[in-house]
Amino acid sequence: MSKQRRSSYFRDLWANIRGSILDDEGGGLFRREKVIVFMFSYGIALVLWLLVNLSRPFNLTVTLPVDLEGIPAGKALANDVPHEVTVNVSGEGWKLLRIYNNPPRIKLRPTEGTMNFFDVVREQMNMFAGVDVAKVTPATLEIKLENRITRKVPIVANVLVKTDSRHGMVGWPVLTPDSVTVSGATSILQNINNWPTEFREIKDVNDNIDIPLKLKKPDQIIEIGPQEVTYRAKIEEFTEGEVNVNIQTTDMPGSQRVSYSPPTITIRYGIPINEYSSSKKVHMFQAYVPYQDILTDTTGFVAPLLALRTDSLHVRIRDYQPHRVAYYTLKPK
Repeated sequence: MSKQRRSSYFRDLWANIRGSILDDEGGGLFRREKVIVFMFSYGIALVLWLLVNLSRPFNLTVTLPVDLEGIPAGKALANDVPHEVTVNVSGEGWKLLRIYNNPPRIKLRPTEGTMNFFDVVREQMNMFAGVDVAKVTPATLEIKLENRITRKVPIVANVLVKTDSRHGMVGWPVLTPDSVTVSGATSILQNINNWPTEFREIKDVNDNIDIPLKLKKPDQIIEIGPQEVTYRAKIEEFTEGEVNVNIQTTDMPGSQRVSYSPPTITIRYGIPINEYSSSKKVHMFQAYVPYQDILTDTTGFVAPLLALRTDSLHVRIRDYQPHRVAYYTLKPK
């Protein structure tokens, strides 16, 4: 093939490729135009479908929240009232869609006796023109009002603290404030002796705790204050100690004698590191067997009891051995 013919061949080949590319690009533009037209038509069809169908009558069941208001001064509810009400309504789809997306709150002004809750709900739903209330559940409410009283009760911390293996809580947690004011009907409050916090679990603790805690939320018929307290607990690093303690017999007549085998038990205990040296200077434990246990025993073995003899150290008994010992009663001298 001559040079001139090769040049003409490549020129024609390039022209064919370029034409093919332009044709593909044109086809791509055409396809995109078809997609745009399709999506636009689909949107118009959807809007028309909604206009036609949502103009038809529908039935809808919704759950509406109930707010208490207007309780007479010095009075309080003595029975529970529903936090929400189930309402069956009918009307055009557009109007029901508004209720579904933004449910109204039903305001309840309780009065002593039986209330027609259906009428209360229907009256407040009149704000939605063209919407009919077909059913209300519950349709009636039984309202009991009593004199309101106020009491102050202690707060109970509903907290589970889990320290890591090397730490432990020292002393008792402190709540600030340690009591809460509760207000409500006399018959309700007379059975309330304390008020719990919400449950809280704290894991892998290795430092002092100082956290806010919310109090358990009351029912609508009870008011509390404050709503939140501060929970504080002291956490220390612990070490382990071991001590042998002689077994004694308590409440034993002076003429009796009892011997144990073994005569001591080994107690393994945990204690804060900064208290360990002090623990070696005091007799922290007492191991004893009540004489009555020996009189009623038929096996020849009894279980010693342990008592902590100091309240100045934060000691925790972790284990002791043996859990049961043999005993021998000796003749009086």
